[in-house]
Amino acid sequence: MDTWIWVLIAILAVIVIVVVVWLARSKRRTTTLRDQFGSEYDRTLQQTDSRREAEVDLSARRERRDQLDIRPLTAAAQE
Repeated sequence: MDTWIWVLIAILAVIVIVVVVWLARSKRRTTTLRDQFGSEYDRTLQQTDSRREAEVDLSARRERRDQLDIRPLTAAAQE
């Protein structure tokens, strides 16, 4: 076989691998957000135009929450 055919095969293989990795990451992201937000994930999905838009919104919420200093209340503060 000519060299250009091997190069073409290698390029196609790299493209396929990149697409498979991208799809796997996307599915993992969706699963993680769905597990973390539960029914809020479904509500946000219904209120937005696309799944991508909903997931961007939920990811932003998660990042904002991670920046907060959340501590348990003392017993006196709870009462």
